[in-house]
Amino acid sequence: MKKLAHQIETVVKWVVDEDPDLSWLQGQDYRCKESCTVKHEHCDETQNEKQNVQDTERLAAYNRQEWWMEGCTVKAYLNGKEIGYAALWGIESDREAEYTKEIEADLTAEAVEDAETWLKKLA
Repeated sequence: MKKLAHQIETVVKWVVDEDPDLSWLQGQDYRCKESCTVKHEHCDETQNEKQNVQDTERLAAYNRQEWWMEGCTVKAYLNGKEIGYAALWGIESDREAEYTKEIEADLTAEAVEDAETWLKKLA
């Protein structure tokens, strides 16, 4: 736990996403329906052939459990009572350590801001 302003304590927790949305790796753009008949730049197969191969390989690695999707939650507490919260899901487990620090810092700031907003309402 980190102690911050107003004696606010924060707890960062990483959680495995048991039901992640991997549609972005399955060759179907979330912006188009399967039956899309309009030729969009983002669903042009010839332009995205290299990306499709990379996505197929990435999905195979996911299925071999070489990586997984996670979520990061940050709860802010004052005197043991949760008064702030922030979360981000859909984070790849094999990310760079610097990105992990960035996520935690951003979410901690967001949770503390949420807590301080709640405290201002009480004042």
